[in-house]
Amino acid sequence: AIDISRSMTVSDISPSRLDFAKQYAEFILNRLHTATCGLITIKGNGILSIPLTLDHQSLHTAIRTLSPASTTTTGTNLEQGLRTALAAFPQNRPTGKIIILCTDGEETAGSLMRIIPEIQRENVKLIIAGFGTPEGSELTILDEQRNTVLKHTALSEKNLQEAAHQSGNGSFYVNATDTGSIWTIIQAVTAQDGQAEKIQYIQKPVRRVFECTLAALILF
Repeated sequence: AIDISRSMTVSDISPSRLDFAKQYAEFILNRLHTATCGLITIKGNGILSIPLTLDHQSLHTAIRTLSPASTTTTGTNLEQGLRTALAAFPQNRPTGKIIILCTDGEETAGSLMRIIPEIQRENVKLIIAGFGTPEGSELTILDEQRNTVLKHTALSEKNLQEAAHQSGNGSFYVNATDTGSIWTIIQAVTAQDGQAEKIQYIQKPVRRVFECTLAALILF
């Protein structure tokens, strides 16, 4: 689940919070060869861009094209984004459910803490990766009178840490710029993926019945 709001375009980390998050997500995806993965984009509300799939190439393509222009909604609603992520899991899958949330933690609507009870109840591990710096930077926005103003935006690390702590189920927070943070996530995902039920797809030829084929040709 990737936050693609305007605040993620700030360059307090290089090249920008969003570009860093896209590289981060692709690096993780490259190491989850047997895992079914999906993509939620969060700007305003959450959108299921790619449902759970083993087709990782389509995920890579979608991640690389992410930008605030991908959707016309404004603001950031992490609560609705995670609700969309929860709804993406099959109802018959009781275990092995992980959400990786890539965000700077800034919210303009909803509350991340309101979704925590549902994450606990659904037995989901929430891994939050924070992008940005506590010092932050300035972002140019339009106010209600359509005037250009500067808004200060910074990584809301304490809120993200608290949300991960409250979620339980082995949930945790990492700062994406910390050395080794990405490997911490990969190890946590692959360890749980090994315990999850797997679906294997096997290609088999379709059995043809001569009489049915002949009847079809006659009727045609």
